[in-house]
Amino acid sequence: QVKIRGFRVELGEIEATLTRHPAVGEAAVIAWQDRSGGPGQKRLAAYVVPAEQLAISNYELSIIKGLIVELRDYLKSRLPDYMLPAAFVVLDAFPLTANGKIDRRQLPSPHQRRSEQKETFAPPQNQAEETLASVWAKVLGIERVGRNDNFFELGGDSILSIQVIARANQAGLRLTPKQFFQHQTIAELAKVVGVAREVQAEQGAVTGPLPLTPIQRWFFEQDLPQPRHWNMPLLLNLQQPLEPALLEESLQLMLNHHDALRLRFAQTDSGWRQYNAGLVSPQVQAGSANRRTLASKTRVADPLRAEKDENSGQRSAVSGLLMRVDLSNFTPEAQNETAQAKMAELQASLNLSDGPLLRTALFDFGRHRPAQLLIVAHHLVVDGVSWRILLEDLQTAYRQLSRGESVQLPAKTTSFKYWAEALTRYAQSNALKAELAYWLSEVKPRVAPLPLDFPVEAEANTEGSTEIVLSSFTAAETRVLLEGVPAVYGAQINQTLLTLLAITLSPWIGGNHLLIDLEGHGRETIVEGVDLSRTVGWFTTHFPVRLDLGENVGQAVSLSLSGEFVLERLQLVKVQLDRVPHRGFGYGLLRYLRGDEEIAEKLRRLPQPEIIFNYLGQFKRASSPDALFSLSDEPAGPIRHPSAKRSHLLYVGGRVVDGQLEMEWRYSRNLHRRETIKALAGDFAATLRALINQIPKGADSPIRPFAHSPFALSPFQQEMLRHATSPAARPDVYCAQLSFTLRGELNPLAFKRAWQDVMARHPILRTAFVWQGVSEPQQIVRQFDELSWEEEDFPRSQTLFGNEENEEGEQLQLNWQEGDWQNLTSAEQEERLEAFLRADRQRGFDVTHPPLMRLSLFKLAEDRHQFVWSSHHLLKDGWSTGIILTEVFALYRAYAQGKAPNLAPVRPYRDYITWLQTQDSTLAKAFWRENLTSVTTQAGKQLAELKNGQDEIVNRKSQIQNRHVLQTWAREHHLTLSTLVQGAWALALSELSGQPDVVFGVVISGRPPELAGVETMAGPFINLLPLAVRVPSGGASLPWLRQLQARQLELQQYPHVSLTQIQDWLTIPDERAMFNSVLRFQNYPLNAAAWSKGTSLTIEGLRWFDRWPYPLNVVVAPEPDLSVSLTYNRRYFTDETVEKLLARFGSLLMRFTEYEDADMMESR
Repeated sequence: QVKIRGFRVELGEIEATLTRHPAVGEAAVIAWQDRSGGPGQKRLAAYVVPAEQLAISNYELSIIKGLIVELRDYLKSRLPDYMLPAAFVVLDAFPLTANGKIDRRQLPSPHQRRSEQKETFAPPQNQAEETLASVWAKVLGIERVGRNDNFFELGGDSILSIQVIARANQAGLRLTPKQFFQHQTIAELAKVVGVAREVQAEQGAVTGPLPLTPIQRWFFEQDLPQPRHWNMPLLLNLQQPLEPALLEESLQLMLNHHDALRLRFAQTDSGWRQYNAGLVSPQVQAGSANRRTLASKTRVADPLRAEKDENSGQRSAVSGLLMRVDLSNFTPEAQNETAQAKMAELQASLNLSDGPLLRTALFDFGRHRPAQLLIVAHHLVVDGVSWRILLEDLQTAYRQLSRGESVQLPAKTTSFKYWAEALTRYAQSNALKAELAYWLSEVKPRVAPLPLDFPVEAEANTEGSTEIVLSSFTAAETRVLLEGVPAVYGAQINQTLLTLLAITLSPWIGGNHLLIDLEGHGRETIVEGVDLSRTVGWFTTHFPVRLDLGENVGQAVSLSLSGEFVLERLQLVKVQLDRVPHRGFGYGLLRYLRGDEEIAEKLRRLPQPEIIFNYLGQFKRASSPDALFSLSDEPAGPIRHPSAKRSHLLYVGGRVVDGQLEMEWRYSRNLHRRETIKALAGDFAATLRALINQIPKGADSPIRPFAHSPFALSPFQQEMLRHATSPAARPDVYCAQLSFTLRGELNPLAFKRAWQDVMARHPILRTAFVWQGVSEPQQIVRQFDELSWEEEDFPRSQTLFGNEENEEGEQLQLNWQEGDWQNLTSAEQEERLEAFLRADRQRGFDVTHPPLMRLSLFKLAEDRHQFVWSSHHLLKDGWSTGIILTEVFALYRAYAQGKAPNLAPVRPYRDYITWLQTQDSTLAKAFWRENLTSVTTQAGKQLAELKNGQDEIVNRKSQIQNRHVLQTWAREHHLTLSTLVQGAWALALSELSGQPDVVFGVVISGRPPELAGVETMAGPFINLLPLAVRVPSGGASLPWLRQLQARQLELQQYPHVSLTQIQDWLTIPDERAMFNSVLRFQNYPLNAAAWSKGTSLTIEGLRWFDRWPYPLNVVVAPEPDLSVSLTYNRRYFTDETVEKLLARFGSLLMRFTEYEDADMMESR
């Protein structure tokens, strides 16, 4: 056991996981001292010997690198981040000790191996790879980057990845952060990179009027007494002496390059207006051509102050844009006092209408204290992201000027003016209006107000009364928060901090619900053709979030904080945040830009949050050792006018500076005692540290958390979950049961192992579903604890993830049972099986506790075993059943023969959900309204013969002969067999109901061909949708069938909606008002002979059962003969009615081939 990045790591666990890969013969993992790391900093190195005994010298470069990439991805899907090796080394064989064990001391260091095998460097192979490699090299500060090098192995991190993305975009390559983390090598990334789309980015000076943005309108809505004094300054320490004239020229260039810095605001009779002023002419003094360093203490007149302060002995200078303040001859105390006075003066000097809205001052404190540069900008023109851009450009311009070069700043991205205009247009869209329902429903319920120590009038909550409580955390604590919590809980730091804040405040407020304003950066990709990555301006979004924390929150604020408790709250908060549309971007648009006073008034009347939370991100005081500036912690004067009213009672902000978390609590001393806020900050810190103490530190972790963050359900999963969790639901609703006999010599251990590996491969098989305490149902994948395997059975694969227990003492393993029925007669075995199948179906599943499947194996004789697989349809569809069984028998074949299995990687079901969320439902809404509104009024009468009988489920089966006749006829007329089946069912329903318009449910496959790898993905892709059919009173059947097929094809263009959505669009209260019968045409492959091919087994007696919650369910399968299974409820149908319906359905189906040109009524 070793310690890596603060985590205890079992090297044997990583080795065991590696050896499970079919390409690995042997594996060893060591903790290695990386020469690039600091003292005591170790990294993990993995050494592998390939399973195929080939000399490494004979391997092609692509094979070695490809193997390493494959192994890295393999481990990434099975181990937490802190257990992933930083380096991989492929060897011919391991060095051994005299005892035949691996001599770990003789293993070559990863750096040594790479230098010895210089030929392993793979250069970029195309233009995209060359561009990416060049960008990586510059950002990482290394000489060269190969196409198979991993960004994070080379020393990259998430912050540097943002720089890579920005520079790649500037080079014409379009990347997203998600792509970057999914594809971490040049070769992988180049495959998914897109050419940068055409972006609106005016490179000249932008001038003229522009609309106010939502955050600007919010600002003026505050009706501040001194709106000109509401700033966002930046105080910088100079890292080296700078020439004031060059610095001023750099500031001038920055002011002209970033148009938003030249915004002006005017108050008119109709409200505030803004416009972009033109370029600012330089006002550098003539004497500035003789550029001297700051040490020369240049002194000129101070335009800010008309008269010189003769008593101060100090003179200030403004040479155009830059005011220079010489305090070198002052005592330290006088320096501080005078500098603060001058800073306060500068903070109050901005002018909204005439400008400038940016002013600067250079403070010279002499040789014993670094000089400081204060840049004061009004918040109306900058935000936190803007300062990063401006600081980078200021340093770039200064360096180029100091070298005598012409200044070349990065190209402009979309102007703030264009963005404001685009927002105004987008605010009128229907897509935005659709978000209104969320905001009105989520925020409307009231929550308990914040307690006040001094109940005074709201006017007392002023900026002048603001006080701050600061708390900080060590670098080690912060590192666990940034790396450990995401690895264990799958939560980002902002989600974690918000959760802990809510847990802290809840006992103080006295309730489990909290209403908080959240700040966002606001630079969303809502509008096409926009790139804001280097645009300066105020883009911030404010939006309210109502958090439901569940019960017993008060118990959390203690040093014995339960890891499970925090996990549950983290999941709850994340689920609720994920539901916020477009990260809250639309709230401000609806309230301030749409121009609909009714909507704006509804939003104004909602409860307003009294707390605001903001996570500002990670910062470094100095971007690099040779940086010109570093951030200063000293005060820079009052940034807001003391009389300004504060927008919230409590502000809580967090940021990470130089690797340490800092939390800031701002409050009004007129409303709260300092002791109150300090107590809250202390509770927050204790809660955070208790969480940190719960983070697993190796294999002895008491917590086995969810492996992934929650994600949404597919449309049909939503319907299934709604039925399955209904109080009136039968326990077997949406349960699927497959059983068959295995004849031949079976290795039960290998068979069990094969199922276990399939469960590890497909996350959907380890999924739980939650709907209580959350606004929308979510599915969560659990980590998998494999069973232990004896070395003599599987010598290269002892365990996947160890055998740790979770906090409840349970393990997420196969739900597997075995039995021996050899002492029973054949008749008794069959009777026992039937009883078991019925009882097993009635057990149902608790969808909150995975796995939602059970596997049972009963030995009937030495060469016969009965196998039963019961599962919930929430996990898979029929196509997935074939995929899973194909993999199970492939794995079994390998294990039974003592070989390593070789299965290609598969995509997780979550990728399909992600794809679903990109689909636009606007056209679908129009389609369903047009095609169903006219028939739904009569559709409910299609089963007018319903009887009020006994609640009993009955199944009837029949065989329709001559399937090949139907198939041949359908092909000759360019129809599908499914169309014939649907046509016959529509005719039968029409006859039964006496109505020409019928609606019944049909099942579509739902697998989008544009989703790569979808054919091997497991999960419930199907969807249940209504098919409306009008049966004509006459005419030939063939044209009608062709129309029916065209309708079916049209329906499949809009498949990704739920029945609930369609009901809402049509104002139908229950899906049974649309249809009472469901028709399934079962055309997915279930090839038992193919599954067992290559084994000593044959599969016999395959039986399938599933239960859907509709009065009438028809399953048609194109077996050798057309098999029809009709399941109905005697509460609604008599046996006689169903028998007639079944016979009539078969008769109508065959009549299509006999009377294709005859009148429809005659053919019936």
